[in-house]
Amino acid sequence: MSVVPSAPSIGHELFNNENESDIVFLVGPDKNKLWRFPAHSAFLKDVSPYFAAITNDPNNNNNKEIKIDWCDPEIFEIILKYAYLEELTLNSIEKTLKLFEASNRFQMFSLSKHCLTFLFNQCNNGNVLKQLAFFKHYFQILPLEKYSPSHQMISKELLNPIMQLIRRCFDVIDLNCNKILDSEEFLLFSNQELVAAILSRDTLNIDSELDVYNALCRWANHQCKQQRLELIDENKRQVLGDLIYLPRYLIMKQNEFIDGPYKDGILKNDEKEILLKILNDENIELPDAMKSYKMRISRHYETNIDCDNNDNDDQYDTTIITQPRLTKSSSYEKGFSEKKKRSVQKKFVKGFFNVMVLIIKVLD
Repeated sequence: MSVVPSAPSIGHELFNNENESDIVFLVGPDKNKLWRFPAHSAFLKDVSPYFAAITNDPNNNNNKEIKIDWCDPEIFEIILKYAYLEELTLNSIEKTLKLFEASNRFQMFSLSKHCLTFLFNQCNNGNVLKQLAFFKHYFQILPLEKYSPSHQMISKELLNPIMQLIRRCFDVIDLNCNKILDSEEFLLFSNQELVAAILSRDTLNIDSELDVYNALCRWANHQCKQQRLELIDENKRQVLGDLIYLPRYLIMKQNEFIDGPYKDGILKNDEKEILLKILNDENIELPDAMKSYKMRISRHYETNIDCDNNDNDDQYDTTIITQPRLTKSSSYEKGFSEKKKRSVQKKFVKGFFNVMVLIIKVLD
């Protein structure tokens, strides 16, 4: 996806230009591999509250160099290019997720919206788990940054697009459940809470509940390897925990249950016996420990949106034309008659991580 401006602006004169540069950013997590970016404080102060805070920070009055150690230099270059030129090219899910994170921390919410649009349009089997995991943990793992009032903040205008993106992720998972459960990405999916959120859904387009059980067995094997545990039933049960109750055993055909879960040793013997009895006599009640799980309820898939089955996220051809925006900046009035203006979003919503958890529960 590309975003290009409809007309030249003052930013084109200043971008990558040492002339009138009064501030330098040294960017990168490795202090021995920092990238150097010349910039213009009087221009950037209109880009976002974050850059305005840097400009107004009295500690920076005599310090031309500002270090940003949490941002990838390549991502920061995209940030500056968008700030100065309003040009944007997105060609990777992973890079776009990083860009969303950075743009949100820099409080450049128009750029964040472009990222969300791209992620929504490109959501497919190959990247849906990566996207879902990112937005589940994003605001939980961010460190506090001194120029941001809170690391758990987001513009109100981004809440709805993020909720729509999460819904789309679950819709893609529902539609392509068999393929996703068979994927390597699912094996690498270490977040137990999200595994539960996926496998507890009533709308999975699954061929058989045995597929859910087999996917959990493969997932448990992988988790045991990661945790350096022997591949024995006791350890598999340990890493699965209550996930073992998510397959809807009482929807299985009797021969499926006998040849699968009953033959294995992950379920306890008393659990296997009572489930087999109920498969033969539905009037028998489940034990109290199992009653809270939907073992008797069939899943029914309903199409919600048009989900692309394409796994390839390497080709993009979407272009957005931005509208020219003009501003007056006292530091650059001389020699320029037209200058850009950024619309600054000043209201934030805190506690976004809790909202994300609530959304996942609602979508379940």
